[in-house]
Amino acid sequence: MLIHAEVKLKLLNAEVYTLSKMANNSPSKRPLMRKNIDIIRFVEDKPQNNNVAAEEPEVEIEPKKIVSHVNVKQAVEQRLMPIALIEAGTTSVVFNDLITNQSHPIEYVGNDEYRVYINGEVNTGRVRNSSPAYFVIPKKECESLERRGIKLAYNSNTEMSDVNSVSYEYMQLEVATSWSDQPGTLNMVTKQPHGLTDGTLIELFDTSIAGIYEVDSSTDTIFSIKLNEEVLKQYTHDHPQFKTFVGSKVYCRMDNLSVGDYVVFDYASGNGKRFRLNSMGKDSHGVFFHISEVIPPTTKKVIKSHSIDSEEDTIEFGYENHLSYYQVSGMDVGSDSLWLTYEPDVLPKGRAGHVVSYIQFFHSDMGDYFKED
Repeated sequence: MLIHAEVKLKLLNAEVYTLSKMANNSPSKRPLMRKNIDIIRFVEDKPQNNNVAAEEPEVEIEPKKIVSHVNVKQAVEQRLMPIALIEAGTTSVVFNDLITNQSHPIEYVGNDEYRVYINGEVNTGRVRNSSPAYFVIPKKECESLERRGIKLAYNSNTEMSDVNSVSYEYMQLEVATSWSDQPGTLNMVTKQPHGLTDGTLIELFDTSIAGIYEVDSSTDTIFSIKLNEEVLKQYTHDHPQFKTFVGSKVYCRMDNLSVGDYVVFDYASGNGKRFRLNSMGKDSHGVFFHISEVIPPTTKKVIKSHSIDSEEDTIEFGYENHLSYYQVSGMDVGSDSLWLTYEPDVLPKGRAGHVVSYIQFFHSDMGDYFKED
């Protein structure tokens, strides 16, 4: 007895997509089908954000500066685009996913190209031993791709991890000497690089001028702060203590990570950059790796930076506007954009059960998904 379950393909800012998923009592997955029995339409769907109530509008929180120069950005989740893979010769959706700036690790690879790590399995289609032939994105959400080619890579055997938490490490330093060469400005020197930058905050303690100050200017071992002139005149040039940031500890599953690897975070947290893994460890909070840079506590995803060189597992898709391809795949040329494989993806047993490791594409407006301080 067939059991019908309605599934929604999460594709935003277009018309509604409803997939009817048919499954029987066997363990194998049946295809998502359309034709005369099922209708697929694009549906508006907001990405989940556990920190914001569903009924409340999204509000971007201003980045705040905290003591010892750690500028923490509390990012707002933004929808980037939904994607779908359609089986060759049918209308079966064999894979779909919704990409936001927090849902997947995203790496900038140069020339305005980005690699989005997916790590999702291709479902069984309607045709035995078949493979995806069409890559689909809602037309309104892919204008920044400028109809350029899309690369899809399978089976890297490198999984992404959820970030459980982030903590910051600090080092305590002492001011070796200080002087004032202009009214209201105190220059301080440390014996080793302090890691402070202009405009960040520092807390001085064990000194007559204890308090929180903004760094006015800085070099590797010198920084200056502003002081009331009367306070500065009475200052005895003692040796203030302060703490400086030395790195982030990222707590997550680390099955395939090693010291020296480069990791990539979700775009809202990492801005597409790669971060070198300096060390690994374990404490009362769990296992962690250490990087030198600041990563927000809202970081969601992380993966080892990697690429796939195998021609068999790297598929190129080219943009198509011929009506026949839209008709065969069941897409709407008015609301959907479709990419077709340059060469047939022919494997003896098809792509069912294979893992989509990442997609790579040109994007002209990625900066909109990460706001600089």
